[in-house]
Amino acid sequence: MLAASRHVCCLTFFVGSIMLACPTSYVFGGRLPSGTVPSDRLEHWIAVSTAAMAITGDIDIGPSKIVFQNQAAFELAYEGDALGISWLDSARDQSVQVFRIVNPANPELLSGNTLCGQGLPTYLTVLRWKGDAELLLTVLAGDETPSQANYLARICSGFTFASSGTQNGGASGSVTPRG
Repeated sequence: MLAASRHVCCLTFFVGSIMLACPTSYVFGGRLPSGTVPSDRLEHWIAVSTAAMAITGDIDIGPSKIVFQNQAAFELAYEGDALGISWLDSARDQSVQVFRIVNPANPELLSGNTLCGQGLPTYLTVLRWKGDAELLLTVLAGDETPSQANYLARICSGFTFASSGTQNGGASGSVTPRG
């Protein structure tokens, strides 16, 4: 079951994002002043796992978009928070953010690799890990919102990224900030 709470919202992983399900609007590091529109900046993350280096390369991710190293991109829609939907066993007691891929596709990424083999990726979960030093990205297939009951059979791939400590300018295209 997806749930949002004041505590979970304080752990938002995007700089400048607003969680729609939160009772009040929060951004990473503090509250967003009332009436303020959030920035839709993308955070840059460096591929560190073997899978990330071979398939996605570095990524830029924000509250409504992910861009892979070869510039393939997905528009994302926040679905809520869920406990333990991660490819990493030791992260299964952590709350992750669940995102639906708005227009599912399985584009070729680095060296002809894809996120989901021959399948169609439909959801991503994201977890900031080790004090925001790492980001765990889990890619899932299937039509239903992932839950603890169904996610294991739906995992296509999992990737680890290291924080670069940088933000890239505003996202291009039709990315709409949450507000």
